[in-house]
Amino acid sequence: MMTPIERRNLLIAIIVLGLVAIGLLLWFLFRPSFSREPEVFVPAERTETIEPSVVVPAQPSVAPEPVQAQTVARNFVERFGTYSSDAPFANYEDVRELSTEVFYSTLVRTESVGDAYEGVTTYALSFKRTEGSEEEGRIVFDVGTQREWFTQDRSSSNVVYNNTSVTVVKVGDAWFVEAFVWE
Repeated sequence: MMTPIERRNLLIAIIVLGLVAIGLLLWFLFRPSFSREPEVFVPAERTETIEPSVVVPAQPSVAPEPVQAQTVARNFVERFGTYSSDAPFANYEDVRELSTEVFYSTLVRTESVGDAYEGVTTYALSFKRTEGSEEEGRIVFDVGTQREWFTQDRSSSNVVYNNTSVTVVKVGDAWFVEAFVWE
């Protein structure tokens, strides 16, 4: 036969187990499900008509840089300056479509020596037009870059800031890189 203390302990254990079971049941029933389809918001149809307004853009006080030429220069610097020994010469292939045929043929392919990993990531940070104009069809940009060098274990890097000179020329309606120099 059970003593009153054993009966009391058994009753407490049953109550605690029951509360845990109820808690788990409620958690499984009401927890957010990640597999549910998201609710789609469908806006109500508008019945009123909106009259179009005329917006006159503000005239810039300084002529902007030719965006297309600057974009070609930026893409060239970032693609050509980014290198990985895991994919040798990929940077040369990346800039083929951005370069004139004559300039592309002058690029010298150099491969790193050894089995150690080497990689560089280049970002174009600033642009300054130093020569030419869109009307001339030739523009020289000085480009400020940030180059992050990775070696061997890839966990540490060295950041270097360089300037480059990029010359772009207009051939037909498109801009191409004609010259490039690391400074």
